[in-house]
Amino acid sequence: MVIQLRDRTGSTYEVDVRQLDGGLFELMETPLCLYPLAAFGDVVRLRLDEENTYKLQRVVERPLQHFDFLIPGEYGASRALYEFGDWICARGGQWECFMLGLLYVHLPSSLSRTEVGAELGSRLEAFRDSEERAAILEKGAEETMRERYGAAEHSHRTKADLGDDEMV
Repeated sequence: MVIQLRDRTGSTYEVDVRQLDGGLFELMETPLCLYPLAAFGDVVRLRLDEENTYKLQRVVERPLQHFDFLIPGEYGASRALYEFGDWICARGGQWECFMLGLLYVHLPSSLSRTEVGAELGSRLEAFRDSEERAAILEKGAEETMRERYGAAEHSHRTKADLGDDEMV
C-alpha cells in the first residue's frame, strides 16, 4: 500500500509500505526524505496525523544493513547496473536506484561495505570502456530510460520489481 509520509520539515512523500500487525509497517522502498534513519526493509512504527499522513516514530527492526553509492548517470541507465543488482540479490540483498545516480544497496550483515564497494568499483571500471556506455552517452541516459522503461526518469526500482523479460 502507498501512504503519505511526512518528514521533519513538513513535506510529504508517497512511500510504498506493507502493513503489519500492531501498528507496524515494513518499508518496501527507501524514503529519500528519511534516509539514513529509515530504509527499504526496515520495520517502523508510524503515527497517523490529523491530515491523514504518517510520521515516523521509530525504527523497530532493521534486518538489513544499508549502503549508498553515487554512480554515473549512464551506469544508472544501463543493463550493467541490473547485472550488479543480480549480484546483490544472489547474496540475499536488494537494491534501488534513484534519479539514475543514487544507488542504495540493502544487504544481510554477512557482507561488508568494502566487499560491495570493491565489486561495484570493478564493474564501473569495466563499464567505463564498454559499448553499452558509449551507446548511452550517444543517445543520452534519459532517452535510453524512456526507450527501455517508458519514462525518462525513475524514482525506484529493485530486482524484485522486474520481470525476467526485462533482465536482458
